Amino acid sequence: MGMRVLAAGLAVGLAGFLLGAGCSQQEPAEQAGAAMERKADELTDSARTDAADRAVQAVEKSAHELSAGVRQIGEGAGEMMEEAAKETEITIERSGQDSRDAYEAARARAKRAFEGARDR
Repeated sequence: MGMRVLAAGLAVGLAGFLLGAGCSQQEPAEQAGAAMERKADELTDSARTDAADRAVQAVEKSAHELSAGVRQIGEGAGEMMEEAAKETEITIERSGQDSRDAYEAARARAKRAFEGARDR
């Protein structure tokens, strides 16, 4: 009798285990739905990555264009500064010549005035 109880207990336990194991598996439709969700998540992640890559490329392109524009402005500003410096040199030179000419004229007038006063 003890063996029968033991065998019956083992049979009930084994049947419960097999039923529990069979019930824990997903149905084929649920498995297909879960697979589709995983695939959709992968595609969404891929689309986000692609969009992020395109955004980064667009920003890099804009940065390169901006950098090139700044270089062109810098070169243009350098040329303008050189031209302004040359014009300033010319203006200073003219101003110096005008001052020297005025000084020479005043000196000549003073010399004539002094000679005129001496001769009297």
